[in-house]
Amino acid sequence: MVADDSVFQRRLLTDMLRTLGRAQVTYASTTEECLSLAAVIAPDFLLVEWEFENGTGLELIKKMRAGEAGDVGRKVPVIMLAERRMQRDVDAARQAGVDEFVIRPFSIATVQRRIKSIQRKQACAEGRSDKDDAPDVQIRKGLVRMYVERLMALRSAIQPGGDARDFKLTCAQLSVLANDLEEPMLVSATFSLSNYVKAVGGEARMNASVVEAHLHAILQLAELPNSQYELRRTVTAELNNLVAKKLGRAA
Repeated sequence: MVADDSVFQRRLLTDMLRTLGRAQVTYASTTEECLSLAAVIAPDFLLVEWEFENGTGLELIKKMRAGEAGDVGRKVPVIMLAERRMQRDVDAARQAGVDEFVIRPFSIATVQRRIKSIQRKQACAEGRSDKDDAPDVQIRKGLVRMYVERLMALRSAIQPGGDARDFKLTCAQLSVLANDLEEPMLVSATFSLSNYVKAVGGEARMNASVVEAHLHAILQLAELPNSQYELRRTVTAELNNLVAKKLGRAA
């Protein structure tokens, strides 16, 4: 749930959260609306702006922690959005019940890291591992699917002998995303795809089955929980073997 009185910021944050796999995002434009909505919808977490025209995010969180949004408000994790603040402001927010901070300007990767931090804390509090959290899997799937779908579309659109620069650029962006997600096997698979595209030297020599195998493997790795380590490792190893064979034949 997003609480911000700026239409632009609400849209920006909503788009970010949907990109991160959050299919349903609720937003509030005032502190009062946030209190009433939170009590009804019980959001997984709140993204709250520091400053509102009718109050402050800090005042809102104090009311929530005091029970004005019911039990939901006492427990819901809160990520505060703010310009750079003095340390005393941060300390006051922590005491009021803020869990994480995002300082402007921020990237989608920063928002994702704060969400993952909250998920880890929740997992520890409940005595379970955070590795298999469904929200974490959804985040990976949402981000990776976006890039894989773009790569599929780009590959289909390339004409024989045509320019594959957009395809190569998107491969590089997917590799950066894998690094941001701190997923070693995703890093390996995306790095393998980038290396394959570089090695064959252009669209004319790209093997469609190798590209499709990469994209399929990347989706599998994004969807498989970290606890299924052996299966994830098998997917990565099979992909690496396939690429090695194809490159060996092309040499």
